[in-house]
Amino acid sequence: MQLEKTFRAACESGLRRGILTAACAAAASAASALEIADVTARQRWPWNNLVDVTFQLSGAESSETFYRIDVSASYPGMAGDAVAAKSLVSEPLVKGNGSHTVVWDMGADLPCLVASNLTVSVSAAPLAPTDPVYMIVDLSDGASATSYPVRYSLTGPDLSDDTCRTSEMWFRLCPAGTFTMGAASSDYATVSSWCLPAHSVTLTKPFWLGVFEVTQEQYYRIRGSWPSHYSNETYRATRPVEKVGYDNDIRRSSEWYGNTLTGEGRFMARLRNCTGLAFDLPTEAQWEYACRAGTTGLYYDDAISSSTIAQYARVNKAVNQDGASGDTGGTAKVGSFAPNPWGFYDMYGNVAEICGDGNPYASCTTACQDDFANYAGTYINPRGPVQYSTPTYMSAGVVRGGSISDNGNGHVTSVGREQMSPNGTGSIKKSFGFRVCLTAE
Repeated sequence: MQLEKTFRAACESGLRRGILTAACAAAASAASALEIADVTARQRWPWNNLVDVTFQLSGAESSETFYRIDVSASYPGMAGDAVAAKSLVSEPLVKGNGSHTVVWDMGADLPCLVASNLTVSVSAAPLAPTDPVYMIVDLSDGASATSYPVRYSLTGPDLSDDTCRTSEMWFRLCPAGTFTMGAASSDYATVSSWCLPAHSVTLTKPFWLGVFEVTQEQYYRIRGSWPSHYSNETYRATRPVEKVGYDNDIRRSSEWYGNTLTGEGRFMARLRNCTGLAFDLPTEAQWEYACRAGTTGLYYDDAISSSTIAQYARVNKAVNQDGASGDTGGTAKVGSFAPNPWGFYDMYGNVAEICGDGNPYASCTTACQDDFANYAGTYINPRGPVQYSTPTYMSAGVVRGGSISDNGNGHVTSVGREQMSPNGTGSIKKSFGFRVCLTAE
């Protein structure tokens, strides 16, 4: 206890005399223009072990570029190299240019330190392409909120805590890239002609995609209602929301996809208004790109086959049974099964996921296949599948990934496609849900 008091007294004295100093060091990296300036380190009052390290970052590649931050400390007479500030209370992650702050638990890394001149250094480096980055939207204030705070993390959701499925919404960043969309002709025996032909698609911008399908409680915290068929209160919070329509519940079908939304009470409009971010449904290409996660076959896991895929679709009936309308099946808690290689859960089964770019076809036969073929080429950041000459609305839509109603057929693949009307009809509507997407600027 005496040592702790000595540590605090020394830091307090140093701060009051203005001798807790700071230095800056830009990381040696490909981002040669990256600069760090105006580093300040201030111990918190009342005096404790936490230090706010604030700095200015310039030379970022774009406002959407993330950088990993490292903090170190040294003082006169210190043996060896500077001590790395391993105990950062905040994420060692910043985005774009401007003023940033990270919080260092100095007492954890330098216990019992008595120093009159402590120098704090900051360095930054771009994340590697393979580093996962997550965005978290805080929904804890519910449907009456006027804003939902947003934060970022290098660590994925803790599946042992349902917060990530209920009062928070988690997204993972997908890089821009080119991939082959659709099924090869050799796969025609497994999938329908709606998934042909295979063609190259380039997504020109990164995008954030929901790690999970939107759950019933997340929907409630945004819209204030519980619309789903599988409504047993014991299980519903972490199940995917379903029995929702594109037009009535999610976004106005009369508004051109990707534009400003005016349907204030709808899910996407409220999420946009409370975050200031242009969230929307994923396009089919974004959905398939994320589902494939760099793979090229019908399934993102070689161990999955048409004989085993049913477990992803019709899962855990005994636990989820609620007897709604005599149905003894049910959807699963999101994240019940292993994710795909990029960390997205339930891309196969549970609920079929509504995409934002609809097809204006009257029947899903040759016209559907022709429209799908029009995906070929470079996306317009991104929009598809058809580049209409004039804005139009969704007269018919597409859902992806299969559902509990498919029982392991060709829909439950990386290429499976099914038709839907803007608001769904009949019992099939309980098989349709969605996840949220945000295209980076």
